[in-house]
Amino acid sequence: MVSFLPTGKQSLNDLIAYMREEGNDQIVLYLERQQKEADLEELEANFSEFLGDLDLKAPTTIAKEISGIIAKSRVPVIEAAGLLWEAIVKTVKWPGSGTNQKDSEMVAISHLSRCGDVIFERFCSGNTACQMQLINSVQKTCWREPKMLNLFARVIRVLYDVDVLCEDVILNWFYKGTNADGRETFLEDLKPFIRWLEEAEEEEA
Repeated sequence: MVSFLPTGKQSLNDLIAYMREEGNDQIVLYLERQQKEADLEELEANFSEFLGDLDLKAPTTIAKEISGIIAKSRVPVIEAAGLLWEAIVKTVKWPGSGTNQKDSEMVAISHLSRCGDVIFERFCSGNTACQMQLINSVQKTCWREPKMLNLFARVIRVLYDVDVLCEDVILNWFYKGTNADGRETFLEDLKPFIRWLEEAEEEEA
């Protein structure tokens, strides 16, 4: 499709620019969607490659290296946070089938806690939109992955404890969230933690 463009200007971005100049708005929208999908797939692949040997990397450099990966992409940090979470979940080394469920969940929580501490704190601290995106991504993966179905409330608590998620964002998700994936189940699971947050807030008032 780009063969009619001048040599050296045959990228998807060049094609989008050409179609925009020609006033082909519908084609531009279609190509931009293609570009975004390609950008997301590339970023997810880069995350997966980087996280493949996470245990060999120094904690002090992990967040910096991931920042570099995001900076080289065209994906906004907020969207990147969701992709990064999904990539991290895929790196959980679940114990074998002979391990009981409680021990398996402890392995997952330990891994996700470490990743939350050294990775997400840098991107989400002070960024409420990024935090909400992260909660929605946690909700999505916990509902989609049978092994994580019982982990939603514990993951949220872990991310709160390592200063990735703030109280206001968690409460906003609880009372006003719109993502339907397993919402009723996760609301019930999260109630004890929400009650604790609200009681602590009342004591500080």
